[in-house]
Amino acid sequence: LIRHRTAYYFWNYDILDDNSLMMKFINNSDEEKIDKLIQFLWQQERSLKTLSETERNNIKSKVVVIWERIILKYEGKGLGNQNKLLESLIRLINYIDFSNNNEYGLILKLIPHANDYSSLNKILEKLIYEKENKKITEISAFIGTIIKNSPFSEYMHDEQQEMVKELVVYLFENGQQGTADFICNKLTIMGY
Repeated sequence: LIRHRTAYYFWNYDILDDNSLMMKFINNSDEEKIDKLIQFLWQQERSLKTLSETERNNIKSKVVVIWERIILKYEGKGLGNQNKLLESLIRLINYIDFSNNNEYGLILKLIPHANDYSSLNKILEKLIYEKENKKITEISAFIGTIIKNSPFSEYMHDEQQEMVKELVVYLFENGQQGTADFICNKLTIMGY
């Protein structure tokens, strides 16, 4: 059922308004079904590479709308399963365009829920990708804000530490010295 509804939505047989099948599904489904929807969308990420740029952008924009609706449904509820569900949305980070302020804001809403290795890794990998593929003036402040607000744990894997170092150097080199200093201080206090 999830796959069919999503396909109809992607193929423009269903639009996302309050009376659409997808919206009714999001509004009336429990956390388990919403998690399956997120999982399905995440699995489709690889197939985006086979689409034209227009098709890819269309699908990405539709996923962002679903992301927004899920956040609206669960944000601020504070329950364990719902927080975990918001954390799982981070898996969809590659659908987000950082140069779009609205989409960038979605990531900021989810950062407090990034409490495990996988979530932090997805965020850091996306930031590395963005710094390498976007105009510096557009993206350096966004990257700095996201890293500054990321919930680093008391233990970070070596790979994550290297990504953070690379991003902090990037911030120093691209006019974000204050943010880079803040991140260095935060990590130093944590013992890194």
